[in-house]
Amino acid sequence: IIAKTYSARQRGLLVKGLKAHAWDDCLARIDFHSAQATAVAHGERLFAVGLSNGKFHLYDSVSLQEIRIANHGERVKILRFSSDDKLLVSNGLRHVRLWNPMSCTQIWSLTTSYQTVALMFTANDELINIACGDNLLRTIKAFEGAEINCVNLIENGHDDFLGRRTHQPPSLAVFSNDCNMLAIN
Repeated sequence: IIAKTYSARQRGLLVKGLKAHAWDDCLARIDFHSAQATAVAHGERLFAVGLSNGKFHLYDSVSLQEIRIANHGERVKILRFSSDDKLLVSNGLRHVRLWNPMSCTQIWSLTTSYQTVALMFTANDELINIACGDNLLRTIKAFEGAEINCVNLIENGHDDFLGRRTHQPPSLAVFSNDCNMLAIN
């Protein structure tokens, strides 16, 4: 179980196990003294923790050793690895950035006028689908950062399933693992 600790003296990411009387060894604890953990992503060999100060930390998933620190430039809201850990996409309120996680070099950056609510690599990590708060699903070429498709999630502002007009943009969305389905609130 991964939990955020909100007390003043225990900030950061905390991994919890069984109750202390049954298991008294701490699996892992990572303290971020100057920021709060706002996003977490895992890959095959790496995991990343995004912070409220705009930075994200990359760790080896076996040794838990910190590998690199990168600066997204704004509060990190979403992190997602490609299937082979060769790419990492970070998202904040107004920027989507693609990184090489091993070198922490930025490949491209997009400035957006929309809030991203979910994103996912697809098509053998060649595309990134981005579900947006403006009711659009954008498809970006992963290696170029160019938008190649844009689809309205709800046609004409009408939800046929519920039979009523929609009034609020989505604030949360989740892609299925194969990226064939998208659930929005």
